[in-house]
Amino acid sequence: MAEFNLGTLPSNNAVVVPRRTISNLNSKDTYSFRLDSDKNINLGMVGMTDDLNVQLFRDFNGNGLVDGNDKQIAISDRLRLDEVINLSSAVADVDAGNYVVQVNRNRAFNDTPYNLRISSDAAGTPSKVLAIEDDFGAVFSNDKPRTHQGSVGNTDTTDTIHLAVNTQGFYHFGLNNLSADADLRLIQDKNNNRVVDAGEVIGSVVKRGTFAEGFVQNLAPATNYYLQVSQFTGNTNYSVTLTPIPN
Repeated sequence: MAEFNLGTLPSNNAVVVPRRTISNLNSKDTYSFRLDSDKNINLGMVGMTDDLNVQLFRDFNGNGLVDGNDKQIAISDRLRLDEVINLSSAVADVDAGNYVVQVNRNRAFNDTPYNLRISSDAAGTPSKVLAIEDDFGAVFSNDKPRTHQGSVGNTDTTDTIHLAVNTQGFYHFGLNNLSADADLRLIQDKNNNRVVDAGEVIGSVVKRGTFAEGFVQNLAPATNYYLQVSQFTGNTNYSVTLTPIPN
């Protein structure tokens, strides 16, 4: 078991943990960190080749370890997929204080590398971490519209959808069927670090309330595009549409 102290999470950038490997000799990694104020916690574990899970604990005694005084507040256990935890500051036990992340061997039998990304973000803002929860796959300018349905709220503030554009063209991105306020943005992860860095948000729309919203973007062929649906207030289901616009 390895133990790492990430210190106080920065407000403007995500923490990028160097690539680690879970193996027979190292079945668990533990990371401690601190929030200096009430903020969302956004965590993604990406790049796995086998099955791991990630757990988040509130470290009430601040010793950087998981012990009897601590409380598990979230777990992500998706079979051979990116692991994602997105908690609002409105959730009980998410406030200024100390936390511990555990990366665990689950059903994996092989040595399994992973990349961990963690950010703390203001309430009502999307995650800086690009951990994939759905995939539109390859997108062409003559495609039929595609739709993804999901939900965002206090225990899952941001959903991230990957897409790979194969042909240059204009594409419309829409967000609708809302019962609370949510927003939509498009990111191109230019350095492929699975974090939203400055200048990588290339399209967005922000409307207050539950009105449908959308935008049009001219996209060049690339595999590193991501759509994010994020909570602004409340809990809501949503539908996201991707519609190529004919030339």
